Amino acid sequence: MRLSYWWWFAAIGSFTPFVSLYCRDLGLSGIEIGLLTAMTAMGTAFLAPMWAHSATSTRCTNSC
Repeated sequence: MRLSYWWWFAAIGSFTPFVSLYCRDLGLSGIEIGLLTAMTAMGTAFLAPMWAHSATSTRCTNSC
């Protein structure tokens, strides 16, 4: 399991710095790129508590 997490975060860490450059090459403006990159953080901020609530309300543990 640790190895899969390592590969997952290695892929994210090597891909994320180049997303804004790719979006710029697509012709997006700076504001559009900022909104796209902020959507990930905003989605995590709002969806993580809902996901946790659904897990606790169904009494799901790590074994689910």
